Amino acid sequence: MRTKYLTREEKKAGQLHFSRFQMLNGAGYNFLGDTIVYLLAIYYGATNIQLGYISSAAFIMGIFLPVVPKLFRGRNLVNVQAFAWFFRGSVGLGYGVLFFLSGQTAVWVILLLYTFFCLFRLTGVVVINPLLNHVSSTRTRGEVTSRMNISFQSVSIVAKVISTLVISLQALSGVIGLIAIQFLGFIVNTVSVFELKKVPCRATVEVARGRNLRTIFMEAMRKKQERTVLLIVWINVSMFVFIGLIIPFLRKEFGLSNSLVMFYSVLTGIAMVLASMYAKAVGDRLGSRPFLLIGHAAMLACLVSWMLIPTSVSFVIVYLLGFASNFFLFSNNLFISRLLLLQIPEDEGVLYNTMSNFVIAIISLVSGLLGGYLIDLGTSLPISRVTGGLSNSYLLFFALAAVVTLSMLLLSYRLSEPGDGPPSSSIRLLFTYQGLKAYVDISRLGKIKNPLKKQTVLHSITDNANDMATEEIRRVLASPLSREKSPVIQSLFHHKRYSLVKQLIAIATDPDSYHQLDAIFALGAYERDEVRETLLKIYQEYENPRYRSSAIKGLSRIGYTGLADDAVREITAGHPIWIQMNYLIALRNMDSSKLFSEGLFNNVRLGKSKTYRQTVYSLYADMLEYEPSLSDIYRERNMRQGQGLKEFLEDSRDAQGVYDRYDEIRLWFRNGDWKAVVLWCGSALQGRAFTGSDENLRRSVMGAGELVGSFDYEDALACFYYTYQLLRERS
Repeated sequence: MRTKYLTREEKKAGQLHFSRFQMLNGAGYNFLGDTIVYLLAIYYGATNIQLGYISSAAFIMGIFLPVVPKLFRGRNLVNVQAFAWFFRGSVGLGYGVLFFLSGQTAVWVILLLYTFFCLFRLTGVVVINPLLNHVSSTRTRGEVTSRMNISFQSVSIVAKVISTLVISLQALSGVIGLIAIQFLGFIVNTVSVFELKKVPCRATVEVARGRNLRTIFMEAMRKKQERTVLLIVWINVSMFVFIGLIIPFLRKEFGLSNSLVMFYSVLTGIAMVLASMYAKAVGDRLGSRPFLLIGHAAMLACLVSWMLIPTSVSFVIVYLLGFASNFFLFSNNLFISRLLLLQIPEDEGVLYNTMSNFVIAIISLVSGLLGGYLIDLGTSLPISRVTGGLSNSYLLFFALAAVVTLSMLLLSYRLSEPGDGPPSSSIRLLFTYQGLKAYVDISRLGKIKNPLKKQTVLHSITDNANDMATEEIRRVLASPLSREKSPVIQSLFHHKRYSLVKQLIAIATDPDSYHQLDAIFALGAYERDEVRETLLKIYQEYENPRYRSSAIKGLSRIGYTGLADDAVREITAGHPIWIQMNYLIALRNMDSSKLFSEGLFNNVRLGKSKTYRQTVYSLYADMLEYEPSLSDIYRERNMRQGQGLKEFLEDSRDAQGVYDRYDEIRLWFRNGDWKAVVLWCGSALQGRAFTGSDENLRRSVMGAGELVGSFDYEDALACFYYTYQLLRERS
């Protein structure tokens, strides 16, 4: 038997049908909603306070919501919303009575019909958030919410364009066209209800005994984070009320026609779609706080511009300002909604939403009436004369909106989210090339299938110093099985991230992690006491020479020198090449004067392969930073017989001893007379004095004659190469 929670397949189906519902709803709401109602009310002579009521009516009806949980207790969430949505659309038919009315009577009928519209709409909205929670998961909630809004807003633009075209027609430019659009809204809204009914849902309206709005409210107010989020949600409603009043501002103050006002609503719809896309792109990966700080600051700048804009300015500037205002208003709202969704309790979602909307109703009523009053007050005052024409009669109204926005900016600063960093971290993310590149690369990483391209993007992330890149690396490190984990750990050696040291230590000391060696290697970049203790413990307690050699190499890189004699002893043991190289590097870092103390040609004595010997000889040369690269000479030898040696011999004539015997040395190599080469090397260094590792190297060359019978090209070349380097240093 299935629980009330949906399966992954049901959630996908639910998101699909809910997205289609939102598309139809986007058209239905814009045919039935506030812009058309504003224009109808203005047509019949509505006052500013009545227009303020229209702007706030969408939220005022929350005062009736306390009865909703009890009225619909035990009812399926989808059925409740479908019921409310059907009657919301049916209200549109009531505007037909306006053909028989005029003046204030018509205005009051409009207000009454719009009140019923908002009441049924808000009844449905109460269950929307719990329903969205039901068809999504915590991980995808921000993305799903934004996707639904994109569906809604995209079609709403089409609806606004249709509305603009309808009322642009001469025959439909007045009240006939506006009422016809309401009838069209009823049809589209009804179709949306049928799509909504297809959303799978087993959740119901639940109300626990003894739980009421006051209890939920008091509990929320006792929690700092929850209280802050709710305050932002509630205050943000005022901004929707205020920005909604820009429509009568354009109609009454700027004198724009109905069609131009509708075209303005098209632009705001586009702004809302872009805002949804913007929020969708960052909704689940990043916190809301940095974007709210930026959004509220930008909104504050827009409102100051609205305060100062004179009515003589071009309507193009007004359109651009309205576009920006609605973009930031709606993007802020999406980030706020994401915060609210994350804290709505699963079992009391309807009751919690009801409590929130009840408070919203009170705030919106005050905002709408106060906004209308300030508009009337500004109209009656000689503001333009005081400001020298650099303002408009809505100055006081926009000033109030700016103060409200400032309060939300301050509240957003107080927000805290899981993994939230300081504001400077957010600024580095949003306003630096590294931050934006980190976001783009991380977004691409999960979508790329080609392993080579994926490695390229991964390298870009590991090379990025931004905090977001660090958090993505932390996420990869936390995975027990990830293809990206090994290169990511290795990258931490080259690009230090001290905040991840504890995770590296945990992996390095975990014998069941198949990335243990990578982590031991990476720790060699971090000079910390806990790192030294970890590597020492691994070296002393582990028996596997691969782990011990990696640990001692790491210790040498962080400045620990107490195991130099151990490194010398291990070098003579003839370990496999990877281990041997680790000990050689460790000795070089701990005490370079002891290099070659085991003898340069010890591996000839041990009978090691050509590849082994070439590797060790080349490593010594690289560690001593000798030029030209011995590895390159061997490479040319391995590819083209003798070519690398020929070039090297020609360049080595800058040493007097080589110059004097150049023709003979070249002949010896050509004929494979390794004994002659070794004897010349010994004689060239005879009687010369060196110190430290150079003296050990000289002794190795001088003693090479004992092994010359086992020498081949690789050994003779190494003997000559190091002799040349010593002669060159002496000269």
